[in-house]
Amino acid sequence: KEGTIKTITIEQVPDTIEYAFKTKYPKAISPVWVEYTPIESDELIMDRNYYYVTFEDRGSDITSWYDNNGDWVKTSTKIPGDSRLPDAVNKTLNEQYPGYKIEEISKENDKNMEMYDIKLNKGEQNFFKTENPS
Repeated sequence: KEGTIKTITIEQVPDTIEYAFKTKYPKAISPVWVEYTPIESDELIMDRNYYYVTFEDRGSDITSWYDNNGDWVKTSTKIPGDSRLPDAVNKTLNEQYPGYKIEEISKENDKNMEMYDIKLNKGEQNFFKTENPS
């Protein structure tokens, strides 16, 4: 189960969160803000209210999360093509999944980690692979 998701206006976003967002992403295009309120049995990692914003920056679709204090929590970036994958990730994919085509890539990062969720396709086979570049 998930909590309540409510689209809000920029005027409803707390000033600390708006400032943190504009500082981290000064060139963000068309931000759309959402307030999330969890329920007791929330399956998501964050168990408190938080805000997230979807926007475009430098040609990528991005979602960035902030806690109630205005602290950045994490970001998910959709990456077009595989040209922006680190060499270590490309090497792993080429060695372990020859013949598979990359359908979709999302870069997930927070203060402590960076990883890539990669949707691979080969004929009728589709699956997601999570790769840590280190």
